[in-house]
Amino acid sequence: MRITPLRFLLLSKSVPDSEILQATGKSRYSLRRWRLGESYPERPAAEALIALFSRYELELPDGPYRLDFNGCYEKSLEVPDDADFG
Repeated sequence: MRITPLRFLLLSKSVPDSEILQATGKSRYSLRRWRLGESYPERPAAEALIALFSRYELELPDGPYRLDFNGCYEKSLEVPDDADFG
């Protein structure tokens, strides 16, 4: 399945939920919907997530962390349907 880099980073749970919620000002329900791919964060929340993720040394499946607003919604990462995001 193909997913967005932003969704991949949210699913990886490399950043504590509490930090994501504080940075975006959104609810756990919104975070859950983003992780499931049911919705996407609006620009202010996406920019907050990009800034938050940039403070961590994260890896995307295709190499080192590279995320910007223009590419965060593009389904560009191929992950197995049964991928375990731990």
